[in-house]
Amino acid sequence: RNRRRYAESKIVDSVSRFIVAFLGGAALLIPMLIMTFRTSESDRLITVGVSVVVFELLFAMGTRASNENVLAASAAYAAVLVVYIGYANQSGSNG
Repeated sequence: RNRRRYAESKIVDSVSRFIVAFLGGAALLIPMLIMTFRTSESDRLITVGVSVVVFELLFAMGTRASNENVLAASAAYAAVLVVYIGYANQSGSNG
């Protein structure tokens, strides 16, 4: 019986890891794809703002993270998207 519980918890753990990895990748790729096709800087900033707010809400409601962890994760997420805006603006002006 204990072996069955362990096997079920391994399956649940694997599935939950896959879901978290998939959602994490999508949380980065979807805004980047939107910003690739939206070339104005204001559209890109709006995309980042909306994406960060959605990320914060989902992270805060979907985990038991402390306020500090939610803030740190949101800041890191926003930083990645802002770096992408900077890179996209540079490559667009040089091309």
